[in-house]
Amino acid sequence: MAQMVPLISRRACLRAVGGPRIIHVWPWSRSIQTSACVSAFKDIFIKEGDLNKRPSQLEIQHKGLPENTPTLAERLRRGSSSPFYNPDPKDGYYKGKTGTVRDYMEDVHLGEIFREGFQQIRKDLSMLKDEILADPCEMVPNENEYRPFWCFKPDEDLQDHWVTTCDSDWGEGYSKCELTRSKTGRGYFSGELSTRVPKDGRIVRSGYCNLRTAIILRSFARRAELKFQYYTAFRIRIRGDGRPYYMNVHLNNRYDIYYNDLWSFPIHTRGGPYWQEVTIPFSKFFLSVKSFLMDDQERFDSTIVNGVSFTLKDDVDGPFALEVDEIGLVNMPEVTDDNFDYESYILPEPGFNQKM
Repeated sequence: MAQMVPLISRRACLRAVGGPRIIHVWPWSRSIQTSACVSAFKDIFIKEGDLNKRPSQLEIQHKGLPENTPTLAERLRRGSSSPFYNPDPKDGYYKGKTGTVRDYMEDVHLGEIFREGFQQIRKDLSMLKDEILADPCEMVPNENEYRPFWCFKPDEDLQDHWVTTCDSDWGEGYSKCELTRSKTGRGYFSGELSTRVPKDGRIVRSGYCNLRTAIILRSFARRAELKFQYYTAFRIRIRGDGRPYYMNVHLNNRYDIYYNDLWSFPIHTRGGPYWQEVTIPFSKFFLSVKSFLMDDQERFDSTIVNGVSFTLKDDVDGPFALEVDEIGLVNMPEVTDDNFDYESYILPEPGFNQKM
């Protein structure tokens, strides 16, 4: 008697890989026929042994696919979405099965965990003491006062404070980027942008490189919420190659419907040997969700900022380079919390003109 192959639903397979749970949406695009309905029903189930499958090495070489082409489980994890609930802040884009410390501590001995845990508690208690004794008045700047916040110090490790990502890191493109030190000791973000799309039948657009500040942690591994409410603008000192970059502001959103909110503003670099100082008021940043510009715009909450980033996605293939000296904040009295430079639009309901 033939052995039955175990089948699991999409929701169960995502539990197995540690990803978010989703509810399968019926593919109504199929024509209502018997064979199509049967095929649609089969789409709900996936064999458990197929989760780690990916194109063969021969197919990867023949089609020129990235060597790290995602597996079926990774595709399901990244492609899951719901208009009502978003359980994963990273939308499935993380290394390992769960995207947590469990992926890197599978073989760690229990005694080692306790030993390192007690050492970490001492460090956290020392950090907590400094946080309690910190003078809150020092956070309040004077008018037009500038304070540098992210700087490239000669004695710091770049990988501890900055993170670079591009489409090739996830097997979804061919762009490359890295962060090194320039001859003058500043941060040198460089690489090559490629808009070539992998022929995997899933990716329709590619080509981006990103440089992001690492998440700052407070005592006991709490995410630090940078209190920028006393400032009104960013001031950065950069030297580019003439290409446009986006500066993005990331917030520590607590609710799932805001996970993909991103505030951005374009920076047009001049190129050449001279440094460029750019001042961007908070009111200039516009809201987008998954690269879609929102019709209802609002200013970002400056009390829950947890980082900034620079993104290159100008659809122009070729090398790029952006040298960053420092990123700071300035208190401009002419820019208040009520200032916002964009209008919001409410789209009319279908058939609104027939009700008049």
